[in-house]
Amino acid sequence: NNSASYAGVYITGSSARVVNCTVVNNVGTASAGINVKNTAAGQVVNCLMYGNRASNDETGHAHVWSGASANNFVNCAGDLDGDANILNAGESFQNIAAGDFRLIAGSPCIDVGTAYASTAATSDLDLDRNARISGSSVDIGAYEFDQNALSVGFSADQTEGMAPFAVTFTAEP
Repeated sequence: NNSASYAGVYITGSSARVVNCTVVNNVGTASAGINVKNTAAGQVVNCLMYGNRASNDETGHAHVWSGASANNFVNCAGDLDGDANILNAGESFQNIAAGDFRLIAGSPCIDVGTAYASTAATSDLDLDRNARISGSSVDIGAYEFDQNALSVGFSADQTEGMAPFAVTFTAEP
């Protein structure tokens, strides 16, 4: 989403609640990510904001949140350090370049969201239609990390060669 002013989500003059969303790669001049206007009583719960850019960012945080205050955000995560109630998620995604914003093992967004019942969410399912809670608590973002799935990474000591060709694979956590 590219906008002349506000990109991503913009809440104004209402008590809207945005729950378990992943808001990524928005570009605006005034703000990008999620903006809760000063007069809004809106609340953002368990949302993940990443890669959003505001070109006129005078506050240093408008690419993650803008408007009211970080207090409108409950158990959220972004790619920014230092804001109250907003955890730094770092690069917590499967494949950012391919647009796969599912959480990876070890993400700080796993099992740290606000309890599901208190968010008044409308579904027990995530964006992939999987159970919203897979571990001990809800995850931050639109996708729940499947803690029962086998996840293995590996590296190879060689990636090119002519036959015969020997390769040693090393498992990575």
